[in-house]
Amino acid sequence: MKLSRRGFGGAAAGCAAFAACPARAQAPADWPNRSLRLLIPFPPGGATDLLARVLADRLGSRLGQAVVAENRGGAAGVIAAELATRAEPDGYSLFFGSIGTAAINAHLHAKLSYRPEDLLPVILFADLPNVLVVRRDSPIRSLAGLLDAARARPGS
Repeated sequence: MKLSRRGFGGAAAGCAAFAACPARAQAPADWPNRSLRLLIPFPPGGATDLLARVLADRLGSRLGQAVVAENRGGAAGVIAAELATRAEPDGYSLFFGSIGTAAINAHLHAKLSYRPEDLLPVILFADLPNVLVVRRDSPIRSLAGLLDAARARPGS
């Protein structure tokens, strides 16, 4: 897991440059004058939740306002993304998106209840590499080997 210092610095420095908020949001000059809501699209305890809570804590300290981390897990992030796209575009409801909520869900669901283009990404906060692993004693040694094994035994 790699936390982007430059990303966080830029996030905390500007008015609307810190997560993703509804597109075309216009923050008032005295923003923020109340607490902010950070929607997390996955349940507590995972990498996304941990990173979002780090952001909420540090951003709250920088802004002088509470940033309330709110987990709205379910449906591969669709629930939180829908809430984010329907929130008032005032800069007080933020969304800690992921590649799933920003791009993949649109290809997995025939009818998505939100439009990813209605979210305006304003910072890359972290890169989370993913790794595909097998047991050490497995005969599979590559992705090609895994795919061959899967094709040889469909449905198992």
